[in-house]
Amino acid sequence: MRQRLNDPHCCAVLDVGGDYIGARSIGGYAPLLNRDGTTVYYVINPFRPWSATLEHIDQVLGETLGVSHVELARLRLVGNPNQTTPADVAEGARRLWELVSPYKPVDYLCVRRELCAALPEGLPCPVLPIRLWLTYPWAAGPEPDAP
Repeated sequence: MRQRLNDPHCCAVLDVGGDYIGARSIGGYAPLLNRDGTTVYYVINPFRPWSATLEHIDQVLGETLGVSHVELARLRLVGNPNQTTPADVAEGARRLWELVSPYKPVDYLCVRRELCAALPEGLPCPVLPIRLWLTYPWAAGPEPDAP
């Protein structure tokens, strides 16, 4: 990991799980994460219970920053309202923007690429189309031959 973080030509994505338990694993890399030329994104899904209010976001983010030792000033925000319809995505984007934009801007929204063409105009920030590589069978609904 340290080799990748030291490589100025490398883009390393570390998904540490979204809470202080996972964030503890990157604490030893804080000097590399807090230096110039490195961008640290904090991903917020406004549909998760721990992101429902500004107080919840502040609590989880504070715990995460405390154990990871990432500096708040270096942190950038990403919205991940990954729901099933374009209307859900738009509602999540609006909700997140209202909660956090007075304090810190949301750089972009991650949206499943199959939803992007149907998104309404006027979203509060740019959209990054993504493809889900890890999916869960229970999230897709019942199988066609299920009773």
